[in-house]
Amino acid sequence: MSGLTDYLFIFSIHAFSGMLLVIFGYLIKVKRKGSIINGYKESNYKDSDKYLDCIGTTLFLFGFIFIFVAFSVFVVRLPEWVHAGILVAIFVCLIVSAFHCERKFRV
Repeated sequence: MSGLTDYLFIFSIHAFSGMLLVIFGYLIKVKRKGSIINGYKESNYKDSDKYLDCIGTTLFLFGFIFIFVAFSVFVVRLPEWVHAGILVAIFVCLIVSAFHCERKFRV
C-alpha cells in the first residue's frame, strides 16, 4: 500500500472501532442494555444503575477519543511509533477505567 492508502486504512479501522464503542456506550448508558456486558447481573452490584452509567460513560468517552485520534492520525500523519503509543495509552486507560467501575460498584 502507498502512504495515503495506509493512512486511509488506519483511519477507517479507527473510526469504525470508535463508532462501535460509542454505540455500545449509548446502549449501556441510555438504553440500559446491561445484557451486552459479559457476566452482568443486577444482584452483583450495589447500585446497578450507577454501574451502567459508569461503564456506558467510559465506553462513550473512549469511543469519541478513538474517533478523534483517527482524525488526527489522518490529518496530521503521525509516525507509526507515536500512533502506537497513543493506542496503547488509550487501551490502558480504558481497561483501568472499566476495572475502576467494576470495583467501585461490585458487592
